[in-house]
Amino acid sequence: MLRKEVKVSLIIPTYNKSSRLRLVLESIFYLKDVDDLEIIIVNDGSTDDTEVVLRNFIERCSKAVIRVSVIMSNNKGRSYARNLGIKKASGSIIVFTDDDLILNPNFIHEHKKRHEENTHLVVHGQINHIPYLKFFKDPITGLMMNDQVTKKKLLDKTIQIDMFESDKIESYLKENAHISKFEQEIFDLYQQTTEEDSCFRWVGFNGGNVSIRKENILNAGMFDQRMGLLWGCEDLELGYRLYKKGYFFAYEMQAKNYHLDHYRKDSKEIHEESMRYFIEKHPDISIRLLNQYFRGEYSSLLEWKNQQRG
Repeated sequence: MLRKEVKVSLIIPTYNKSSRLRLVLESIFYLKDVDDLEIIIVNDGSTDDTEVVLRNFIERCSKAVIRVSVIMSNNKGRSYARNLGIKKASGSIIVFTDDDLILNPNFIHEHKKRHEENTHLVVHGQINHIPYLKFFKDPITGLMMNDQVTKKKLLDKTIQIDMFESDKIESYLKENAHISKFEQEIFDLYQQTTEEDSCFRWVGFNGGNVSIRKENILNAGMFDQRMGLLWGCEDLELGYRLYKKGYFFAYEMQAKNYHLDHYRKDSKEIHEESMRYFIEKHPDISIRLLNQYFRGEYSSLLEWKNQQRG
C-alpha cells in the first residue's frame, strides 16, 4: 500500500532524558491520524543511554510503518536542535514537542485540523503537568533524585510502559495531571482576546506544544541559536517575531500533552539571563513588562496585558 505524502512533521529535541523520552516515544504508537506524519528526533549530544532508546524506537517504527528520522548533534542547545529538525522536515505543518511530554492520542489530529482552517495560524496546545514526577530521576522505575528507590507511598505515581497498551495511562493522567498556573493564565489570556490580538497571544508560543506551517517559521527566521543553550525564552522570542510578522495565534485545548515534571537546577537564574538578552534584542515595552511578570510583580498574564493598555 502506498503511503500518503508527508503532511505533518513532529520535531522532538532531546538531551539526557532517556527515561522520560521512553514514555514520550511510547505515546507516539497510540497517536491517531498518523498516515501522513513523520517523526524527527534530534539527539543533541546526549551522554546517557538515549542512543539505545532511539535504536529500539526506530526498530519498532519500522514494524509499525511509522516514518522516523534521527539527527545527531553536538550539544548546541534546543534552538539549534529544533532548527535542524525544521530544515529536515518534509511536512508542510510542523508540530513541536519535547522529550518529557507524553502525547494525547488526538495530539497530531487536532493540530493538523486547525492549520487546515487557517494557513497563517500558530497553534498552542494545552500542556498539563504531572507534579509528583519532579521527585523522580526515572519515572518508570521509581528511582528518586537522590538515587534511592521511592518509598511505597509514591510507587503508584510511577508510569509503566504497559499502561499505554492497557489504557491505564488514561486513568493515571486523569488522576495525576493538572494545568499549571502559567498554562491556566495562557488559557485565560486567549479566552479574553481574539486572533487579532497577537500583540498579547504570542506568549503562548511554547516549544513543548505548538505548531506552525513550515513556510511561516522559515519566514520568521526559526529559533535564535544564541538562546536555548541552557533553558528558557527561545520559544517566546520566536513567538514575538511571529507576531511582528503578522501571524495569528490560537489555543487548542484538545491538542493536549502531559509534562513529566523534573528537577531543573538554577532555572530562575538561567531564565533571567535569557530574558535580558530577549529585552536587548527587542527593546519593546511589552517584553520589559513580561519580565516584571516573571519576577512576580504582576499577578497574572491578564494583568500584564492590561498594563500595556493602561
